[in-house]
Amino acid sequence: MVTPKQLLSTIESALLGPSPPTPAQRIELMHAIRNSVSSLQSLLSFPPPKPSDRAQVQLREVRLPDSPPISLDDQDVRIALKLSDDLHLNEIDCVRLLVSANQEWSLMGRDPSEILRLAAGLYYTERRDLITALYTLFRAVVLDQGLDTDIVSDVQKYLEDLINSGLRQRLISLIKFRPFPILLVQSIEIRFNDQSIILVIPERC
Repeated sequence: MVTPKQLLSTIESALLGPSPPTPAQRIELMHAIRNSVSSLQSLLSFPPPKPSDRAQVQLREVRLPDSPPISLDDQDVRIALKLSDDLHLNEIDCVRLLVSANQEWSLMGRDPSEILRLAAGLYYTERRDLITALYTLFRAVVLDQGLDTDIVSDVQKYLEDLINSGLRQRLISLIKFRPFPILLVQSIEIRFNDQSIILVIPERC
């Protein structure tokens, strides 16, 4: 699984580096974006809370994708359920956020309120990384950045497939429904097949 942070790092290394991407970087780039199709198609859409998943968390043992069962203590359970309630996120995803936050900052001995803040912050950071990754891909195609024509062609083909497989409708849905204030930081107009999409990078997302 490619995380939003890994996806963004791979894209920036290949497309925004001081020198042309190496063959290995190009392979890594296409591998990363192909393995992120579902995340980009459902941009900023996350599984909601689910009673059966909540019950599983309350049993203090959770199995995340591609990992062995994870044992939780009472504090883990309380924080995961609080995250789920506050962010309207699936309970299993909230456990994943706790695991990722622990890998990032080592949560041992931290106050529960700080752990909650770090995990919630990671959630918002992942959302921003995903949007920035998509923005960078569009920018590579739309603007002349001196990239090799082959890699631009590969990225453009990927984006066209992505737009036609649901991303266009998802972007329209996000524009129509904005439950939070957006401060525009950057915007870019993308045209594919005579259709225009304006992508923005918000201050909060």
